[in-house]
Amino acid sequence: QLVRLGVHAAPELGLAAHPGLEPTLNRLWANNGDYISRQYAGTSAMKGDFTRTGRRNFGGMVNDATYSLARLWINTFRDYFSQAVLDFLVGNHAAAAVFRTLIDLRSREPDQVRQMASARETAVRTSVAIVVRDGERVQLACVVQSPMALDSLKIAAAADSVLILTDAAVYVCSYCDRQQKVSEFLRIGLSVLARVQYGAYITDTRTPQCLDPSRNHGVVLSFALAPDHHSSSPGYEFESSLAATQPFVSSADGEKLHFIACKVATEAQVVMQHTPDDAESAAQPTLKDSEQPALVRLTRLENQAPDLLTECLCSAMLSLKLAHGDPSSQFITDAPIISVAAAKQSKTLVEKMTTRLHSALWI
Repeated sequence: QLVRLGVHAAPELGLAAHPGLEPTLNRLWANNGDYISRQYAGTSAMKGDFTRTGRRNFGGMVNDATYSLARLWINTFRDYFSQAVLDFLVGNHAAAAVFRTLIDLRSREPDQVRQMASARETAVRTSVAIVVRDGERVQLACVVQSPMALDSLKIAAAADSVLILTDAAVYVCSYCDRQQKVSEFLRIGLSVLARVQYGAYITDTRTPQCLDPSRNHGVVLSFALAPDHHSSSPGYEFESSLAATQPFVSSADGEKLHFIACKVATEAQVVMQHTPDDAESAAQPTLKDSEQPALVRLTRLENQAPDLLTECLCSAMLSLKLAHGDPSSQFITDAPIISVAAAKQSKTLVEKMTTRLHSALWI
């Protein structure tokens, strides 16, 4: 091949006719192997010193030992995400699958998202069955994360909550997956709902996706009067995490308001509503007044970005508010709840160090 290319003019002399050719070819071959090995195994190729020089040395053996330890760590903690990226590059996965993997690298189950969606559907159905009053129709119900505390924006735990919008009220339910029940809930009647703010809700700064405002959206519900507040135990008044604190949000007429914040789930979202009247009458013409209409999933909304889902929520709240009376001109407000800059400034030194550690280890 070299003779055909005109590089080797004296084949009888071998590579000795060109003193610099053999080392160049060896380096080219070794570098090519390193690039392939880094993509596949995460480190440079083993025995690179022998490929380059034709003999082993102590430095090469130390490098091989280091590569072996690094490969053990990478194969244990990072291969799942690397495989997802490779599948995306060759067209086997969509970008959404890579995003889900990046958000939760602790998962090793390929159907983890499907299992999460199934569990969240159970949470929505259970919450609707427990808290929604008879005669109310669910216009929209979805999975959110909430501080479950009045006048607070900080979400301490990543536990799921359920936001339910009916034709008479808004419910925010804290759901326990292990016990499969609603531990507490807050009911805000549409008549006392004074303001709805929607916008970016940044609660994590570890990855670029966590800083994307379109994927991290939420709503803040402000209300004037003390809402109905219950625990899961009948006959008891719950006065712990949702006990009213001193309100600091004021309406235009000087009225003091409380608020509760909800962040829309970024993955495995479940959106449901009661079947419309026309569909229900066609499917169940003999539905009794005491029976609840069926809940159906809205897959089109589930596949939308969180910012679009919050806009749909606000639009539905505005329509229902118009049906209950004339809302104020500032009933719907589009403004960041926690902006990217505010989220970065609020991080403590320990949280910043933890974020850097997570970024280094991909956990």
